[in-house]
Amino acid sequence: MPGRAGFVAGVLLGCTLWAGLWAASGRAPSATASPPESPVRQAAPARPATVPWDPPGEGFIVWESNRSGRWRLWTRRLDGTGLRQLTPEAPEAPEDSDRPHCCAHVSPDGRWISYLSLEPGPERYPEGRPETGVLRLIRPDGSGNRVLAPAARAYGEHRAAVWHGPGALVYIDGEGHTVRLDVATGKSERLTTAPHPMSGWLINPGLTHAVAGVPTFSPYDPERRKVTELQALGGCQAYFTQDGRWGYWIAGAGGPIHKMDLRSRSVSVLFGKNDERMPGGQGYLYFPMLSADRRLLAFGASAGEHDHFTADYDIYVTEVDPERLEVLGPVVQVAPHPATDRFPDVYLAPVPLGVHTGEAPFTVRLTAPVQGDWNLGDGSQAQGAAVEHTWTRPGSYRVVVRSGQQALEGRVRVTAPRPPEVEGVTVRERRLVVVRFDEPVETGGLRATLASGREVRGARLEGGGRELVIELAAPLTSPDTLRLDGITDRAGRPNPMPAREIALAPDVWPVDRDGLLFLWENAGAPNRVFDPLQNVERSFPVESRGEARIDAHQRMDLGAGAFVAANEASEAVVEGARRANQLTLEVTLEPRRRAQNAPIVSLAGAGAQKTNLVLAQAGEELVLRFGISQHGFVEKEYRLGRVAPGRSTHLVVSYRPGLLAAYRDGERVVETDLQGDFFRWRPRPLVFGADTRSENPWSGFLEGIAFYGRAFGPEESRESARRSLERAGKRPEVPAVRIRGRLLARSRIPTLQDISPYREALAVYEYRVEEVIAGAAPPVSPGNVVRVAHWVILDGRTLDTARRREGETFEILLTPFARNPQLESIFISDTLPADRTRVLQFDAGR
Repeated sequence: MPGRAGFVAGVLLGCTLWAGLWAASGRAPSATASPPESPVRQAAPARPATVPWDPPGEGFIVWESNRSGRWRLWTRRLDGTGLRQLTPEAPEAPEDSDRPHCCAHVSPDGRWISYLSLEPGPERYPEGRPETGVLRLIRPDGSGNRVLAPAARAYGEHRAAVWHGPGALVYIDGEGHTVRLDVATGKSERLTTAPHPMSGWLINPGLTHAVAGVPTFSPYDPERRKVTELQALGGCQAYFTQDGRWGYWIAGAGGPIHKMDLRSRSVSVLFGKNDERMPGGQGYLYFPMLSADRRLLAFGASAGEHDHFTADYDIYVTEVDPERLEVLGPVVQVAPHPATDRFPDVYLAPVPLGVHTGEAPFTVRLTAPVQGDWNLGDGSQAQGAAVEHTWTRPGSYRVVVRSGQQALEGRVRVTAPRPPEVEGVTVRERRLVVVRFDEPVETGGLRATLASGREVRGARLEGGGRELVIELAAPLTSPDTLRLDGITDRAGRPNPMPAREIALAPDVWPVDRDGLLFLWENAGAPNRVFDPLQNVERSFPVESRGEARIDAHQRMDLGAGAFVAANEASEAVVEGARRANQLTLEVTLEPRRRAQNAPIVSLAGAGAQKTNLVLAQAGEELVLRFGISQHGFVEKEYRLGRVAPGRSTHLVVSYRPGLLAAYRDGERVVETDLQGDFFRWRPRPLVFGADTRSENPWSGFLEGIAFYGRAFGPEESRESARRSLERAGKRPEVPAVRIRGRLLARSRIPTLQDISPYREALAVYEYRVEEVIAGAAPPVSPGNVVRVAHWVILDGRTLDTARRREGETFEILLTPFARNPQLESIFISDTLPADRTRVLQFDAGR
């Protein structure tokens, strides 16, 4: 890939001002700097970095630390000097000394740092209310400390602002609105029409996506000033790159750090948990933040401790490829200390001759405002005001031009040549095949064909050359193979991609997305539907309650709990039914017990409120209760046939005026004349399973849940059943064995404070097998010792498994932990002595 060449006007001024940022450390003060409002405390010199590091320029790191006894912001230069406390003990008054300082964020030009001065309170994330404080601004040298907003919120953890350029700051006000503030004039405008119910939305600089702490990366419409919330991915601490292209977050307890291309929503790893490049075994990662130019990544890490208020986290920084967001290394420790250091931000000053990245051989034309002598970093020399040079070997090169006493610097990073790689393939609307590459490509010699002989109508590049969109002449209705040839990257010497064959698979389910109002395929699917009224794709968050969980197949695993959809889901279903005067519910279910008496899918209120729709199990049968406006409001009840434990059942319930029909596994079980409309339907909670207060909750599994604003006929019902049941039948079986084991030892049971901000946790126990009750795998026999991960906290409540005592005997359903991908983002307490000979198991029982 060619880099950006040439001298950028105005950079010299920025580099001149850089000298004023460190007045407090003994350098010459800036002519424009205001005197500090309070002294900046100088700390002891930083210990040497754990590995040698030549920083890629001047800059600094700022982070939260309680090393002084209070939570204050600390800072240090990239070269390892200048460690000091940045924010004073009381920026406003002596009574302010107890206010923690947090949420530091550096402006793109490095001139300012915004932060929150929080209301005093216990050292934990607050439950059920936002974390609030005063939004303040300070210069990197400690001067100019002032109030920007008297009331502001953190978005769930310690992120409180996004810089939209050097002079505009987006933050969450005290009411939960997202506000854009002009720092110089104080003028502000709201970017959202309604406040967030809990914390607030932070919106990326491109005004395209927003997050409220959890990684949804939801689309933002600046004209409507509205966020369309999507389903959350696992993890927390979601944030954006300054160019608006990427999102990144902590994808699980202690890592890894994931990244998402916001245009394609392609997800990959930015930095792994327990990465071998981490020194001292400190591979438990949190608090990631990229510099504005995406060249540096700062984060915190511990040796396995989690608590964000007491654990010994240290701050690290490493270089990153700004185009691919790949860590280049080495990883450097910043001012280690036994206190808790967290939530860093990092600034890297621009260099006069620019930063250029490309593949060998890499040619760049560099221009300087002066005539001078050039050292090109690879042993080559040149003279003049401009030079064009080719670097032939991979490496990082410092380029310097000298004229008298003046020296200007630039950076050239050359990577090894390699062809572009396919990151992923998506089929949209069954006619558009989108191939995503890891870098911009050229397609002048493109040859795209399908193995089936289907016609390819055309192709075009989108997304800055990273997406190849291939239009098919007819919808893709069966699996096929796409053959691609003639693609190169955009390097100075283009690298051709070898001919590729890519498997294409159409959507197995739903059969037809027309009229789709709500979708929950499984926890691993995007679960997005197109909203034609708002012209956006949306998905509806579904949250677990009680002991409901996700199983190894990403299905809802119900029992002593429920999953509850966001209020917007109920509104969408009710409004869609009213608009079309038709409705279909589709679901695949598998009961755990033969006879039960509990709701399975409910769109209904409690008490005297009227039922819209309830699907329940009554004994061994499925029962539908359906409300309809018919000269008043009437409720009808229909028997839908028997179900059996351990067997998937596909169900369709469909209504249009004059006909209510139900199909079980594609066969019609109900057909009745029914007249009426949905005028009296009201948005009620959309619940899967039984309320957590229920004495007899439904126990079983749900997947493939959809509501449509249209009626199904017999053919579509049969085809949908065939596809759903066939998919369930082809699922790889997760090996399981039921044992009786005696508890030998258990890990420490975490508290909610230990795992904050999470509300669910696992813990590892050790058992001696006394009896194999059923099953043959994983291979265990009496006398074996097994290690088992148990749920110990769900929905913020400590479970009975946490109260088990050594010496007692328990029945356990063992499955290999590695075969349970739904557990990847869950906090796990494992304080038992290390023993790599024992493969970790998971208790999948109820």
